[in-house]
Amino acid sequence: MRKITDKLLLLVCCLFVSVSVCSGAQTVVFLLLTVSLTAVCQLAGNGRVSLASELVFLAISMFYPGMLCYAPVILYDIMCDKRAYFLPVIAVELIYTATTDAGIPTVLMIAVLCTMSFVQMTRTAEITSLEEKYKISRDSFAEQNNSLSEKNRHLREKQDNDIRVATLKERNRIAREIHDNVGHLLSRSILQVGALCITEQDTLRKESLESLNETLNSAMTTVRQSVHNLHDDSIDLKNAVSEAIRALEGEDIEIMYEYGMSNEVPNNVKFSFISIVKECVSNVVKHSNADKVSVILREHPGFYQLMFEDNGDCSDIHKGNGIGLDNMKSRVDDLGGFFSVSYDEKGFRIFITIKKQSE
Repeated sequence: MRKITDKLLLLVCCLFVSVSVCSGAQTVVFLLLTVSLTAVCQLAGNGRVSLASELVFLAISMFYPGMLCYAPVILYDIMCDKRAYFLPVIAVELIYTATTDAGIPTVLMIAVLCTMSFVQMTRTAEITSLEEKYKISRDSFAEQNNSLSEKNRHLREKQDNDIRVATLKERNRIAREIHDNVGHLLSRSILQVGALCITEQDTLRKESLESLNETLNSAMTTVRQSVHNLHDDSIDLKNAVSEAIRALEGEDIEIMYEYGMSNEVPNNVKFSFISIVKECVSNVVKHSNADKVSVILREHPGFYQLMFEDNGDCSDIHKGNGIGLDNMKSRVDDLGGFFSVSYDEKGFRIFITIKKQSE
């Protein structure tokens, strides 16, 4: 756009010079020729077409000196295309024109405009170069910023995952400690109090001991529930499924695994998915000759999804009572989900969706 603006300014200046030298018809013809030739140079870029256009201008100006009034416009294109070897030709034509037709004042005005053309071209080239460098720097900075943002996101995810794994391990440790220590102490206390209740003859003391026994039993039930909840929460679905799939690594089987679930999967859904994947993996190892296995777990806004597929032989599925498939379906039915099994010459597929429960 800057080049076009510079050329328009030069054309206007050259037009005033041409009007003072040439007739009206020549001025119009030379103006149209110059506009056409410089437009071709602008569109064609630095190539043979632009070179031919510049040569045409120089050839016409040799026979029609009035055409040199528009030399600053073509000089702009010549300098943009870095063809400085045309400058002596233009200089010779100007000198020849000064000694014959146009006169020295007109040639001096054309020379001033040529100098102006060179200055404008140099300034525009510098500005364009600075803009290109700025765009490159901006794009490079944006790319680096995006790369750093991506790395920071991965680091945050890794940190969150490490914290979550450490939290789950700590919950599991606390559950074991409560079970092994507090649970055993409460069990021993319950047995001791129960024995005292049997041997105690005094009615008031026996009632107190029975009340204490009920309290201890209630505490034991609470501890058991807490240990059970802590243990359930400490099991990570992703790690458990990954561990189950790892049983296939020594079987020369290509594994495709995709996990896309949050950390808030309910325990009942979590344990059902783990059990179903383990059962599927066991069937592949024991009964299938598959060499490709695909396991996909996804979470959608309204439901959880599990897909298991292998390309093994399914002829054995028709034999036996299918206890494994019945257990899978029973687990899914208990959660109000959808369970689908299909098998053909391409392999065995299980598709499960479990609707999320409303808060």
